[in-house]
Amino acid sequence: MIKNFFKIAWRNLFRNKVYSFINVFGLTVGITCFLLIALYIFDELTYDRFHKQAENIYRVVEHKTSPEGKESKVAPIAYNISTHALKDFPEVERIARISMLGRDNISDGENTKTFYESYWLVSRDFLKVFDFKLTGGNRATALDAPNSVIITEETARKLYGTTDAVGKTLRAERDSLPHRVTAVLKDFPANSHLSFNLAFSEATLQSSQGFIDFMTND
Repeated sequence: MIKNFFKIAWRNLFRNKVYSFINVFGLTVGITCFLLIALYIFDELTYDRFHKQAENIYRVVEHKTSPEGKESKVAPIAYNISTHALKDFPEVERIARISMLGRDNISDGENTKTFYESYWLVSRDFLKVFDFKLTGGNRATALDAPNSVIITEETARKLYGTTDAVGKTLRAERDSLPHRVTAVLKDFPANSHLSFNLAFSEATLQSSQGFIDFMTND
């Protein structure tokens, strides 16, 4: 019986080709538009939502007004705003600083593989504020020591051919120092505000006089 229904429907399609084309084309466009809109809405609603405390994470931006009265908002802010926020606002539980210092050549410990990557510095509580899942390493201490670096699974595979990279070393061209991999992050969704392949511990530069001057400059 069902077979007969298909036969009748098929004959009707060919008997009224113009109307059939209009109906099929319209239905196809409608379904396609629905799927695209649904995917867009899903992407927006899940943006950065994999962090457990997403509702309580805030980004500080600077609101500027030029002498001509033009208003603008910029992401870069004074370094010590974060430390003052912890002191002056009891509502602030943790802070995470992120410094983007351009791009650099990053290589494995033996300098056999080199990739051009963004050079990020992050503060020690970065992994406590953001819930990036780890496949290796200790979230609580991964960014405490100087010359520590956290990397994603993708970066681990590129540099070492394996995601079991905790304890391995890599080098950045700008300082040529060996940095120890202290944590490997599970590859996170593309709809993330923070998109990076590796991040160095802020403690790496905290003994530098230039960095100290920068920190104390309000």
